[in-house]
Amino acid sequence: MPNHTHTGPNPTKAREAQPNAETRPQPGAATRPGAATRPGAATRPGAATRGPGALRCEAADELLELLPELAVTLYESSPHRQPGAETMPTSLTAAQLKAVMHLAIYGPQTVSELAQGLDISRASASEMVARLEEKRLLVREGDPGDRRIARLRLAQPAATWVAAVLGERRARVEAAVAAFPELDPATVIAFLKRLMAELKAAAPR
Repeated sequence: MPNHTHTGPNPTKAREAQPNAETRPQPGAATRPGAATRPGAATRPGAATRGPGALRCEAADELLELLPELAVTLYESSPHRQPGAETMPTSLTAAQLKAVMHLAIYGPQTVSELAQGLDISRASASEMVARLEEKRLLVREGDPGDRRIARLRLAQPAATWVAAVLGERRARVEAAVAAFPELDPATVIAFLKRLMAELKAAAPR
């Protein structure tokens, strides 16, 4: 009788020797920088099995956590303590500070131009201008081309003060950008503008 004993590799043992798909190391898993140390990577349920769409949602969640902290940091690092004589008001609201910064960047403007630049009503801009004039931060001057038009510019002490602030902030931004040379600044700016537009659209009127 012929001997049918199988002398080749045992298929059962060969299957057992293969690594399980669940435990087999994924390409790049051990080499991806920061994969094991990224904050929150081990605490978010299902982070290892999420697809691109879920990872985008996770990034959105992290941004939502950062936005309030960013707002507080921006305000606390802003020069909302006004320099000058002690007889003048000593503080600026966030809206007033934004108006002052806007005039420092874009130069003299009419009330209507300021309202448009700040995306507020002309009435709100007029009220804000009145408050800033009371604090002696703004000066009205006639338009050389049309005497009927009055333009607003920063008073010299305020202009000097804001120039120093903007210089300091510019240095901080440049340092942060330099830390990520692969980052495309145009994409970041476009993203931030879109994010602000989305948030403004959801804000109560």
